[in-house]
Amino acid sequence: NTILFTNEDFEMAKFINEKLSPDVVILIHPNHLNPIILTGRQAYLGSKQLLWKAGVHFESMLDEYDNFTKPNEIDTYRKANIHYVLEDLNAFRYTNKYFKTQKQNRAYRLCLV
Repeated sequence: NTILFTNEDFEMAKFINEKLSPDVVILIHPNHLNPIILTGRQAYLGSKQLLWKAGVHFESMLDEYDNFTKPNEIDTYRKANIHYVLEDLNAFRYTNKYFKTQKQNRAYRLCLV
C-alpha cells in the first residue's frame, strides 16, 4: 500500500479549509506532498533549490528568499503578501519571533505572519 497523505496532513488541511480564508497565501518548504495541496490555497514556495530545478528564473528574488530564514524578518513576508507559514517539523523550520502559532500537530506548525 502507498500512503500519499498522513493523518497529520489531513488534520492540517481540514483546519486550513475550515479556519483560513480561501485567498490567503501560505509559505511552504516543499520536500514532499504538502497538505496545502488538499486545500486549494495559494502556496508560496520557500525553496530556491526547487525553483531552480523547475527552471524558474528567480534571480531577482534571491535576497527575498534568504530573508525568509532570518529570525527577526517580517517585511519580506509582507512584501511577498504571505499571510501564513506552514512548517514541516520533520524537514525545515522557519524561526521567527513574529510568527503566531495557529495550529500544530506532530508533523506541522501553521503560523500567522
